[in-house]
Amino acid sequence: MLRKKIFCSLWVFLIFFSIFFVMNRKVEANNGSTSHYFTGNYDGDASILYFWENPPAVPPIIWNDNRSSAIFPPNVTNVQDYEFLANSFEIYGQGFINGSSPSIQVIADNDSARVNISNAIQVAQEFNVSTLCSVQAVSLYLNHSLNASYSYFGIVYIFDASISTIIAKSWENWLSYSMSEWRYFWVSGNVLKPSQTYYIVLEMYRTSGAGMEVGWPGNHSWKAEKYNNSIYNKGTTLTYDGSAWNPISNDSTTDMLCKIEYRIVIDPSIADLTFYVNNQTKAYQTRIGTWGGDGYQAYLNMKFPVPLSQSFNVTITTNFSIPNINFFFRIMYVYTVPVSGYYNATSTKIEWTMIYSHRYVKDAWAMPTEMFAFEDDWDYIDFLDPYDTQVSEIFFGPLKVYNQSYLGLFKLPFMGMPLEHGIYSGHFISPNYCHTIHPRVKGESGFQAASSFELGQTIKLEAWIEDSNNNPISGGNATINFTSPTGQLIYSETNLSSINGLLNTSEFLLDTNLETGVYTVTVFWTNGAEVGYYSFQITVNPESSMLGLFILIGSLFALAIVSFPVITYTRRKLQTRNWEKHLRNLFILTKDGLSIYGYSFGIEIQDPALISAALMAIASFVTDAMKSKRKLRIIDLEDKKVILSYSTNVITALISAKVFPIIQNRTENFTKAFEDRYGAKVAVWRGDQTTFKGTDKLIQEYFPVSMEDRITRGVKLKLIETRELLESATEPYVIINIIKNVTQLLTRYREIIQEHYMDDYAALIKAAEEKMSTL
Repeated sequence: MLRKKIFCSLWVFLIFFSIFFVMNRKVEANNGSTSHYFTGNYDGDASILYFWENPPAVPPIIWNDNRSSAIFPPNVTNVQDYEFLANSFEIYGQGFINGSSPSIQVIADNDSARVNISNAIQVAQEFNVSTLCSVQAVSLYLNHSLNASYSYFGIVYIFDASISTIIAKSWENWLSYSMSEWRYFWVSGNVLKPSQTYYIVLEMYRTSGAGMEVGWPGNHSWKAEKYNNSIYNKGTTLTYDGSAWNPISNDSTTDMLCKIEYRIVIDPSIADLTFYVNNQTKAYQTRIGTWGGDGYQAYLNMKFPVPLSQSFNVTITTNFSIPNINFFFRIMYVYTVPVSGYYNATSTKIEWTMIYSHRYVKDAWAMPTEMFAFEDDWDYIDFLDPYDTQVSEIFFGPLKVYNQSYLGLFKLPFMGMPLEHGIYSGHFISPNYCHTIHPRVKGESGFQAASSFELGQTIKLEAWIEDSNNNPISGGNATINFTSPTGQLIYSETNLSSINGLLNTSEFLLDTNLETGVYTVTVFWTNGAEVGYYSFQITVNPESSMLGLFILIGSLFALAIVSFPVITYTRRKLQTRNWEKHLRNLFILTKDGLSIYGYSFGIEIQDPALISAALMAIASFVTDAMKSKRKLRIIDLEDKKVILSYSTNVITALISAKVFPIIQNRTENFTKAFEDRYGAKVAVWRGDQTTFKGTDKLIQEYFPVSMEDRITRGVKLKLIETRELLESATEPYVIINIIKNVTQLLTRYREIIQEHYMDDYAALIKAAEEKMSTL
């Protein structure tokens, strides 16, 4: 049924646009890209994960004296016969308490002997405990009569000896504007150790409407007890004056009216708590419970490295009975639906489209219920529902599936409607895994690094594959191509696999019959889930024995060009309207004649072989001129002119149909601007094309070519890229998405395609027909 749907969709597409192209012609434009284009299918392990937490088939853990044991299944099956596999296991124990009843420790409790401590912003009461314990609540005697137009609140803190670290804290407690009573404050989880100093501090604030006064100055409520004898004193009472804590006067006979309710705590290590999984000891973490009085908790979290093939046993033991102990577990089973997808890679961006076939899975329950996984170093762009509408209120977080780490998209069940079932698509950007190419030339002591080659040398090429954290990546499949200035493929090696991050070609000879000039090295690598794509240019010179002859011929030719009579214009005002129509290409070269950047003007996409030949000729002229200390300004190149401009580190070569002063001036100004921005980088440049990625905008600033021309040219590039993408697509849903993009492209730019690019349109239609024949 799906094949039939795709087949019909393609035929409708072909018929529609065959009719469409007989309509009116009107030129529209859009910017294009000159980047090489690679595409392929996703071949990783990301999937949609449906979670089932503690399904009915999982037995409970029952604590029996000082030992408990349970056996858990490796998988469970729901009513749809979908198999859920055990992915993770969590267990925590709490109730490490000696005895079930809390104890009370009094600091001071005779409220009939109360006195005010009012000359302070805050008051702190020292205390200590005689045993390892957890404070459950703090009780303070509060006595006040305040302005009834405010609402009053209090928070109790337990601090360490320096009154800088919070050990426990109560929730905000509402206080009446008039009260005289003992008030309980239940505090957060804590463990207090014997023979250490602690302080109790009360913070009050009041509100009126939307206003709030946090740390409302003054101790307005908490009262102290005045003793008859200092032997009753429990600890130091301090007041805070805004900058320091100081003891109160008569401190030896005064304590704040307060008491603590606590429970004696057992350290799990003292109880020799041990977790066994399949009879192997597993290390656990100790943490403090959520609420005061809980004491310690013991926590174990396991992620299974691979799917289990058999049941697993969990056993927990202690060396003595702990009456209040309880253990809770959380076993997560997952059902996975593999995802498909494809990438579009250029030298500037690697974009992935992932296709998620979301289905109804009964019994699955967890928080969240399902997650849509993608690789953990990708950047999220958007997530579209079956109607190509962006899903709102979507979140993503880390996800561990056996030994693989991902990020997962999910929607919280209490935030809007759940996701309906159907085909979802996600778009992501992945990092480029290739940034470095090392050319090597064979010498007497083996292969050495080289900045250029000579004909007759034996060479090889190396590239590094690294992740976004610069860690070397092994495996994958790569192709390294070595291409001549005229676009001829000189050497290609495929099916290369990275070893500790290194891709290495075999050695090969640069035959003396090959042309000289700027060659291009291209590396493309992928492991199905990540991509590396990088290109690098290197100069190939003549053999050393022939170099002198080439220099002599080049110098004589350059001398002939320079001595040729220069045409001068006799008219003062030259008509330069539409000067930009004469621009063809712009190249930026180093002082050694190496091209580091190229740009084409207008809608004409020139033959790469002609461009390479022109560039080699320009480089030859420039090199000879630099050696002869003479700076050529204009060179005749067949029916065109090459305008040269020099700066400290670079030379600009502008190919134009004619020479006008305005073009020369703009070339000079552009060269200065490029030098100011990139000159320092050129001096240390090693072939990274992204170094000058802002140059296009700089060129457009100084040579503002017609938007119509620039963008019309871009339509051709988009047609070519779309055809290549369609030819390589294999998944039905990928084909549908490409057809959607083609539909939008041809709808918007039909007049441009009719006028300029019918051949490319025909090639795209042919690719669609061939794709139909395979369905």
